[in-house]
Amino acid sequence: MLEDVQGDLQATTNIFRVDPAAPWTEDAATKTEPTVFFVGRATRTHQYAQHATRALGVTCRHMTAAQPFFKEACNTRPACVLTSDPQFHSLAQSHQMPLPIIVISEHLEVSDVIRLTRDDTVTVLESPCQENELAEAIGTALRADARQWQATNRLQALRARESALSPRERQVLMRVMDGRPNKSIARELDVTQRTVENIRARVMTKFQATSVVHLTR
Repeated sequence: MLEDVQGDLQATTNIFRVDPAAPWTEDAATKTEPTVFFVGRATRTHQYAQHATRALGVTCRHMTAAQPFFKEACNTRPACVLTSDPQFHSLAQSHQMPLPIIVISEHLEVSDVIRLTRDDTVTVLESPCQENELAEAIGTALRADARQWQATNRLQALRARESALSPRERQVLMRVMDGRPNKSIARELDVTQRTVENIRARVMTKFQATSVVHLTR
């Protein structure tokens, strides 16, 4: 079980570092080492976190207070939060903190469990829990955060490339995305077909796309 999770995390980290389609928005500041943040007092839950992360080979950082954590968390991805405080989720929402949260608690009210599990980024475990169970939850959370962060960065990169287009390039792009042939685009824009081909080539270059299918993904 642990070996499977370790292999998945290593593969996730490698992709996370080299995927050219998802460039970092904070290249110098963002750390790409998988990290588990334990937020709260050092308790038995903290010991669970240390054992599980050591077995997985990922970093575990203990943050005794929430505010310092919120300042640092956005610059460390992929990451997740481990806490014994069921109210941390509400605080995280107020700070628009995007990381997955794992809550481990001995005494959770049914209302707390219902509230927490409405958010699919939150995992609730009962204390004491098995190391394999926690390791699997951590691995799932880190993989989910890696996918989310890649998607966010890819969207930001595409928006930046789109904003760099000229008005004419944007006109051609919109029609290409609609599946219009070059001849039809040229007729509508009152330009030559060769002009459309040249503009289309520039657009493909700016978006680093090799085909229309690649462009529309």
